[in-house]
Amino acid sequence: MLDRRDPETPSAPPGRGSPDAVCHVWYEAYGGPLYSYFRFQLPSPDQAEDLTAEVFLRALRAFEDEGLVVSEWRADLPGPAKRTYTLTDQGRAALAAWLESLEGLRHNLTTFLDQAQRRGGDDVREARPQDVLAGSEP
Repeated sequence: MLDRRDPETPSAPPGRGSPDAVCHVWYEAYGGPLYSYFRFQLPSPDQAEDLTAEVFLRALRAFEDEGLVVSEWRADLPGPAKRTYTLTDQGRAALAAWLESLEGLRHNLTTFLDQAQRRGGDDVREARPQDVLAGSEP
């Protein structure tokens, strides 16, 4: 298990606006739900916290294997030496492609919702709960 003081635990984010802050944003976005899941499954908060950190460290190592990030040990930061992660050019390109894909998805969902609202849902048949559960046609 990882200790919160483990030098491999992800460090504080780079300055605001830095493209390298994406790892911190990613951790902040998904760390809470992941921790909540582990906390429900495990007997102690410390175990849930350790497992959450381990999941993110494994993902960062996989990203490093794929060339999306590079890591380095930093002894110049407060406390014990820490491993920090930085996006590579390839990582920035992958992030840009992912964000573009998400933007396209957002556009498609917005278009769908706008059309459904304009139509008032009149062209959608009403499903009964038993139909949804059974997977049958009315």
